[in-house]
Amino acid sequence: MQRMILRDAALADFSGTEIIPANALPELIELYSSRTTQEKAGTFFLPGQLIEGVYFGVRSNGRLVAAAGTHLINRGESVAAVGNVFCLPAYRSKGLGTRVTSAVVNGLIQEGIQTIGLNVSPESPAAQLYRRLGFRDVCLYIEGTAEQ
Repeated sequence: MQRMILRDAALADFSGTEIIPANALPELIELYSSRTTQEKAGTFFLPGQLIEGVYFGVRSNGRLVAAAGTHLINRGESVAAVGNVFCLPAYRSKGLGTRVTSAVVNGLIQEGIQTIGLNVSPESPAAQLYRRLGFRDVCLYIEGTAEQ
């Protein structure tokens, strides 16, 4: 996996995005449950992430079709990790992932968060998206399960 940190924000236009409030949790769970097994690999979502974090989405005809948020946020330490970026297949290649990720990063910057990072597979097309937004590679690491 590649760890990336925001160095020089170059955010895209995030018009058309909206904050996903806690009462929209069922919609967000429905969106994330549509991920394929391969898309779910290495990801996680817990309801507390929405309640405590920063989440933005895009709707089409009232339906949540793209979202991004924070895996964790520690306002006291001024650090956050962006994650849970997902777009329904029918809405891909329209820039929605870029828009929702930009909205989340902007929200974190507006809150005064100083260190914004994320983790991504180096082979993922999303890695290039994050670089365009101002994230820079920090280190590679191996993610796995420890066994005795």
